[in-house]
Amino acid sequence: MVGESSRFILPVLIKSESFIYVYNILFCMTNTISVRLNKDILGELSKIEENWQIDRSESVRRLLLNAIKSWKIQKTLEDLREHKISIGKAAENCGISLWEIFDLMDKHKIDWTGYSEEDLEKDLEILGE
Repeated sequence: MVGESSRFILPVLIKSESFIYVYNILFCMTNTISVRLNKDILGELSKIEENWQIDRSESVRRLLLNAIKSWKIQKTLEDLREHKISIGKAAENCGISLWEIFDLMDKHKIDWTGYSEEDLEKDLEILGE
């Protein structure tokens, strides 16, 4: 009988964000790291914990995820500026859409075309002939 009722409850639970979150913490997060922090950083971390109303592990996890995402975006924008990767690959690396990567490139004034004013002048001369 228990198996019969769980057949109907489980799909509902799986769709719940909180269930997925708890599942990830309990079964997917198998590695532990330790970090030494000075008192200033610990004080700032405590403020964040109070503001977010979460424990230390969760606050460090969220901050680390934000830092990783920020680093990925910064590194990807550097690679785009140096024409090392395509725009599609840049969006994929950052986990964002093409429109979002175009917005970031515009915001950071990244020329993705590789088409300089000199190239334009040469093309205009050729067309003028």
